[in-house]
Amino acid sequence: MRVLYWFRNDLRLTDNRGLSMAIEKASEVIPVYIFDERLFQTRLGVPRIGPHRLRFLLESLTDLQNSLRQLNSDLIVLVGDPAELIPKLAAEYGAAEVFCSLSQGSEEEQTLQKVQRRIPVTEITDGYLLDPSILPFSITELPDVFTKFRIQVEKQLSIQEPLPRIEKINTPKVSNCDVPDFSLFAMSMPEPHPHRVDDFRGGEQAGLNRLQHYCSSPEKLGRYKETRNGLLGEYSSRFSPWLAIGAVSARSIMKEVKNFEAEYGANDSSYWMFFELLWRDYFRFVYDKYGVLIFQSGGLKDKPTGSRDVRKFQSWCSGQTTCDFVNANMNELSKTGWMSNRGRQNVASFLVHDLGVDWRLGAAWFEYLLVDYDVASNYGNWLYLAGLGNDPRPNRRFNTALQQAQYDPNGEYTRLWTTS
Repeated sequence: MRVLYWFRNDLRLTDNRGLSMAIEKASEVIPVYIFDERLFQTRLGVPRIGPHRLRFLLESLTDLQNSLRQLNSDLIVLVGDPAELIPKLAAEYGAAEVFCSLSQGSEEEQTLQKVQRRIPVTEITDGYLLDPSILPFSITELPDVFTKFRIQVEKQLSIQEPLPRIEKINTPKVSNCDVPDFSLFAMSMPEPHPHRVDDFRGGEQAGLNRLQHYCSSPEKLGRYKETRNGLLGEYSSRFSPWLAIGAVSARSIMKEVKNFEAEYGANDSSYWMFFELLWRDYFRFVYDKYGVLIFQSGGLKDKPTGSRDVRKFQSWCSGQTTCDFVNANMNELSKTGWMSNRGRQNVASFLVHDLGVDWRLGAAWFEYLLVDYDVASNYGNWLYLAGLGNDPRPNRRFNTALQQAQYDPNGEYTRLWTTS
């Protein structure tokens, strides 16, 4: 049997359950990736994808295609509507079925349903640290507070080992569809900024290198909890870009954490890496429970939201607010596609609570610029800061002046990104 394997947010050969299952069940597998044309539209007037994330995606696809070619396979890369192109490719190559991994999002689900009407599709649930099937409750009973969720799952914690890297795949000869050039998308390739915290090179190999680099030293992973709220230097793991695109799996990260603990001993920092991966899972489960509600203005609480004041929103986007600390973080984001976790919380709080602007505009701006944009984490965190999600404390407002005094006491970060 010949099948298509439709890559979505799983651009890797290591620990790829969907692709492994396709290879096991079919004699020939044709790997495919489709740039969904909707990715180049707007959301609330904001472009859906910007140059930083596009660069990372193209690099990741190039890395994946090169890895497949080393196995005498290939990757067909096309731009258009997956609901039309996937069935067309299946007919062209005589594929009887389509395999793919779960990709969260209402538009992704609609597209999958359209494909399923024309050809059988097997969607493999993946992308989590914890397999949803082993949770001690159904998704409908997911606790609405993270701490309650964490306590319950930690009582009977079970994390599966990552699958080994795929070393064999039988693919028939396919048309030579190389990864598109950046210029095709009417954007300019972003220049590396001299003050960037990381090059964020796309691709599985770069992600695995980053994972090995960070988890092999007690000075890095061993101090993660102490340094994770930093603003300059190597203060955090920065695994999120590869996690977001599926170039590295959460299970692979956890395996390296366990290897670190076996060599250096477990400590608060190695636990905190697990803690953050658990938060990521939690937001994915929240999406599974509530679906499109996470995109609605009232969120999970159905409360009134902020205004669509264009002037205030643009001042925030361009780093021209009354708060230099916010401006510095927004400048770093626009010039590099990255912002620290501490920065993200502060700028989100400022937009919602100080400027009174609709949180969804901020979520759309992050989707446009963040190199590590992930639908569940992005919307889950924005709802949390807006008081419309899973935060047990209402009106969580950050005092940006106090935050700056605590996390940038000498003003080094703020000066760097307000004068760059």
